[in-house]
Amino acid sequence: MLELWNCSAVCGFVQVAGPYSDRCFLLAGTSGAGILQIMSYCVPIKLGASVRRGGAAWTVSNLVPAAIQV
Repeated sequence: MLELWNCSAVCGFVQVAGPYSDRCFLLAGTSGAGILQIMSYCVPIKLGASVRRGGAAWTVSNLVPAAIQV
């Protein structure tokens, strides 16, 4: 898990309230086929709002050319 400092690229609109703003992070894990995938999630500051997935899933081979999963 990795928190990102700029959520606009992942979440699109980012709500800001005073010194606080929406947060976002990347979460890595394996799919059912055993392939490493990375998903992005947006966590809103508004109470009652749902955490949502931002963007598409990435596989390691898409991020790093010629990467081999060990």
